[in-house]
Amino acid sequence: MSKKTAAIESPPAPARGFVLVGGRSSRFGNDKALHRIGGRPMALRVADVLGQVVESVTLVGCPEKYRRLGLPVIADKLDGIGPLGGILAALEESDAEWNLIVACDLPRIERGVLECLIHRARSAGADVVWPVTPDGRIQPLCAAYAKRAAGRARSQVERGVRKVADAFCGCRIDKPAFADQAPFRNANRASDLESLLEDVL
Repeated sequence: MSKKTAAIESPPAPARGFVLVGGRSSRFGNDKALHRIGGRPMALRVADVLGQVVESVTLVGCPEKYRRLGLPVIADKLDGIGPLGGILAALEESDAEWNLIVACDLPRIERGVLECLIHRARSAGADVVWPVTPDGRIQPLCAAYAKRAAGRARSQVERGVRKVADAFCGCRIDKPAFADQAPFRNANRASDLESLLEDVL
């Protein structure tokens, strides 16, 4: 009598992570990606958390400027169109099915949030996973993007679209609700950091 062999499930394909560091930081007063929190640049603070969830982390910005942070850096070839250019650069460079793309100015981002996003990405049958915060806003700068969404975004950019929320129109978008606003709060100004981090530093 033959024994039944249990099916072995292959592990999920690795995801990649990207930190957007190419912003102008005009309201912040200095380069927020390099601004130190607890002695560590804010971009690396975000990258540290991201690295707990994905196979590799890459910065998206000026290589000459950010190479000193010790992580791979790819250029935003569409500089001047805001974060959409960075997202598109990441997706076109990536060789992974799923990618977590996070802005560098989210000092309270949590591993659990990122794990939830990548789990939804792999299970929801969507092309994009945009979290929705309690204030009803989507958060496309802390989100999961499928590599296959790059073509749609590229075509929209070539038509003149500049808003992230519009560039993925036509893609299958999953919008999971999150009960906690804190991990998604960004530091627009240096003065924001004190209130953002008062209970974690």
